[in-house]
Amino acid sequence: MRAILTAILVSPPWVHADTLHLESPETQAHLLELFSSEGCSSCPPADAWLASIRASGDLWKTVVPLEFHVDYWNRLGWSDRFSREAFTARQREYARAWGRESVYTPGFVLDGAEWRGPAARFAPGPRVGKLVVRETGPRRYELRFKPGEWVAHGALLGNGLVSEVRSGENSGRRLRHEFVVLKLVSAPMSADGAATLRLDGEAPKPGVAFWVTRAGTAAPVQAVGGDLR
Repeated sequence: MRAILTAILVSPPWVHADTLHLESPETQAHLLELFSSEGCSSCPPADAWLASIRASGDLWKTVVPLEFHVDYWNRLGWSDRFSREAFTARQREYARAWGRESVYTPGFVLDGAEWRGPAARFAPGPRVGKLVVRETGPRRYELRFKPGEWVAHGALLGNGLVSEVRSGENSGRRLRHEFVVLKLVSAPMSADGAATLRLDGEAPKPGVAFWVTRAGTAAPVQAVGGDLR
């Protein structure tokens, strides 16, 4: 019995028996978004840098990375299978908030602000409170944060993805991706800071990411994520 208890205690914080249990630190974990496209010749280096976060000690502790594929490159010779109109709309929403009229790839957003990166390490943010996520059923997650007017967001991530590009600016290249957003859902939280999100769907080497924003704003306040076992 002692050996079993020890194994549980030393497991990573997102592994609790057979169900997912995620807890952010009390300080803000940064939400890092990359807007990318397989049709853009300048995107692969940015994709590779984002993927390198997997080998860092920052992953899921001080930074939660996401790769959104936009669709406005699709008409230029290669249709990106991971691209979504909704992801392009998300990038344009950020641009409007910054007073910009155009969008571009690769484009990084850190905690809702335009970011030029890359960074060697990510320092913890201010103390904002802990975000707790508990799996209550197959791909069903209960989020808990402090009371307030919040919106909960969740993303299903695909990892270890490989594409053989046959046309467009990256023709002939084999592109690899990590932390690719395959599904994105949102829901308002109750006054006491609770919400339930579903992230159905298939994803290779799946992961999940969750974050909260103040109602009516796009900048994340707290984030947490992890790999599904």
